[in-house]
Amino acid sequence: LCCAACPSTRSSLTTRVMYAGMLFIGTFVACIMLAPGIQAKLADQSWFCQGLVDIAGLNCNRATGFQAVYRLCAAMASFFFVFMILMFGVKSSHDVRSKIQNGFWFFKYVILIALAVAFFYIRSENLAEPVGINLYEFFQH
Repeated sequence: LCCAACPSTRSSLTTRVMYAGMLFIGTFVACIMLAPGIQAKLADQSWFCQGLVDIAGLNCNRATGFQAVYRLCAAMASFFFVFMILMFGVKSSHDVRSKIQNGFWFFKYVILIALAVAFFYIRSENLAEPVGINLYEFFQH
């Protein structure tokens, strides 16, 4: 179970609910980042933009809007891709890896948040060319 306050349920049901919650929270945050009023309010807040410039050298527009949504969704996709690879071939809940699938929720959320923050530190110019070239080559053959 994810916590003592949750009612007694099957582990697989709780796992599905928790993963759905992760996706819902990520989608909700992405929608908030696209809202024009939120973008303007965050740009006006000195604590938000100043911290980005001082710590990461990031432009305030980069932390909201489409690029922020791309970065957040890339973090979520990377997180779920790694878990897909880890869980490949698990046939029953008695497998050791199923314990990872059904538990450790605090650490999973911490990892997902850390990935999201890390993706904001990747500079666009460092990422766009190699990814674009590899995708072009992949689809040409």
